[in-house]
Amino acid sequence: MYNNFFAIDPMAATSYGMYNSVKGEEGSFVDFLLSYDSKAANENDNSWLNDLVNDETLSKIQSPEMLQALNLTGISTMDFLSQKSYFDTQAEGYKLMLKQEMLKRDIPIS
Repeated sequence: MYNNFFAIDPMAATSYGMYNSVKGEEGSFVDFLLSYDSKAANENDNSWLNDLVNDETLSKIQSPEMLQALNLTGISTMDFLSQKSYFDTQAEGYKLMLKQEMLKRDIPIS
């Protein structure tokens, strides 16, 4: 089934790889099809992926532990949540995960 779809839409295979890099084992081909915008992807517009990453990031930082880490590090939650760039959001998410792990291990954050 995948191969037939990828033969019809040449950008779908690459986009499916990007989708899997964001979702990992939590994703499915059906979910990919619901998220994917074939017309936009073939016009070099990957905003569907930015939306997916933003949704994933928001769902991960809504945990009480992450919100507590944000508060303890002095990061404005609203400023963080309002970012729309794929790479900025991804980098900030990794920074927050690092800070959360540092807090768990009582390592001072400077």
